[in-house]
Amino acid sequence: MISVAAALARIRDSFAPLPAELVGLNEGLGRVLAEDLASRRTQPPFAVSAMDGYAGRAGGHRRRAETAQARRLCPGRRAA
Repeated sequence: MISVAAALARIRDSFAPLPAELVGLNEGLGRVLAEDLASRRTQPPFAVSAMDGYAGRAGGHRRRAETAQARRLCPGRRAA
């Protein structure tokens, strides 16, 4: 019996990457890029964080506090 590392090495050694080929954008679905791709411009081309904002996820303590606050503001329920 061989080790897992030796087995993986045998498997990796039996494969070779395919050569890169140039295809149109429509034919690229499901393919992997052969090299890194960098955008020529920023999209959107201006800062929009003041309008759109950023979302983040806080730890559990904030989530509980927000849930408690939401309960207080629900119509039809008495404020806590």
